[in-house]
Amino acid sequence: MKDHPHLTAETAAYVAELYASVDDTTFLTPDLMKGCPPAGGNLVTYANWMTAPYNRWGMHNVRNMAPSTPVKRGKEISELPLNDRSKDIEGLMFPSIGGGEQNLLHHLHVTRTDAFVVMQNGELLYENYFNGQQPDDCHIMFSVTKSLTGVLLETLIYGNKLTEATMVADVLPELKGSAFADACIRDMLNMAVGIDYVEDYDDPDSTVCQFFYVGNYKKAPKEYPNSFSMYEFLPSLKKKGEHGNKFHYVTAVTEVLGWVYERISGKTPAKAMSDIWQALGCEQDAFFLTDNAGRCGVGAGFNATARDMARYTSMIANKGFFNGKQIIPAAVTETIAAGANPETFATDPYFNFWLPGASYKSKWYVYNDEHPCMLGSGIHGQYIFIDFQSGTVIVKQSSLPTAEPKEDTDTPYMFRTLARMLDK
Repeated sequence: MKDHPHLTAETAAYVAELYASVDDTTFLTPDLMKGCPPAGGNLVTYANWMTAPYNRWGMHNVRNMAPSTPVKRGKEISELPLNDRSKDIEGLMFPSIGGGEQNLLHHLHVTRTDAFVVMQNGELLYENYFNGQQPDDCHIMFSVTKSLTGVLLETLIYGNKLTEATMVADVLPELKGSAFADACIRDMLNMAVGIDYVEDYDDPDSTVCQFFYVGNYKKAPKEYPNSFSMYEFLPSLKKKGEHGNKFHYVTAVTEVLGWVYERISGKTPAKAMSDIWQALGCEQDAFFLTDNAGRCGVGAGFNATARDMARYTSMIANKGFFNGKQIIPAAVTETIAAGANPETFATDPYFNFWLPGASYKSKWYVYNDEHPCMLGSGIHGQYIFIDFQSGTVIVKQSSLPTAEPKEDTDTPYMFRTLARMLDK
């Protein structure tokens, strides 16, 4: 692991103080949605489900808040053989950006974890739920959704239905004149698109918040009518700069790729993921949030149980094989795991601070150092993680109060330390 090159004393002190002041009850919200009707201060609605403290209930009850379409499970459920390592896992100490070491279980409380699942080589080592979430609750995964979408696009490339060099407008003429028209599929997959777009989750006027209004994630202010779809929003985005030479994280880029996938494959992303869900032997239906045209939110809208996300991630870790089936071609997972150029990823100081030394390939963050691993990540603390050497798979679902809080910077360090412990 590399040290954080841009860590400030202020950030380190904030994180250290947070660890010192929090216990396992600090962030519990047992009164949310209790009562008939709930008291005003405990009522979770479409207008507040993404806002703290209401998100602590909202993020594992999103189906009640916003329009969605199902990802259907099959009739057979695959087993997750138990090999209990709870004591070892909960006792793990890992290096913190706040200084010294912190305990894994304490970190789960500090980072408002709702579910935490650890598997290794197909066995379930640890499973825990917090703040009222249950094993059969679907939790929003936010931008982990992008990682699933990246896999779908790579299957098209593997099947010779699409090439890395294909220009977006050649597939979607509707996007001629937009930022995406002359972007190739590889630059789209690797978030290297020159576009006039601001991914600032705290600014209600930012482009990403307008995206959230269109996608039905958030209730739109009056000045942003919430009555149109991604089919109208995406063509409105304009080019700024060149493609290919800089990492620029833009959720809307993945929405375009979902449109590409649907145009070429003839399948909706929900149908494609249903096929995978059934092959995995998942326990529960998952679902995508949808815009007003019923279009799947492939950039941030996937919701699933932690156990089923562990099945999916174990399949990726095992080169596409799970439940006795080759579900995704091995070459697809190998292509993603090979990573991309870390120098391109490092052109964004914020992301380089968070994951120094990583690269970004097909919507996954990839480390190809002495302990190769990769992860998908979403705002408010959503993660799937794979360590190839140890066979470790981790799922973390959370409801952090802000999209990208400082304390969550510790989470990848915790994952990698845990994987090293399990490799011994």
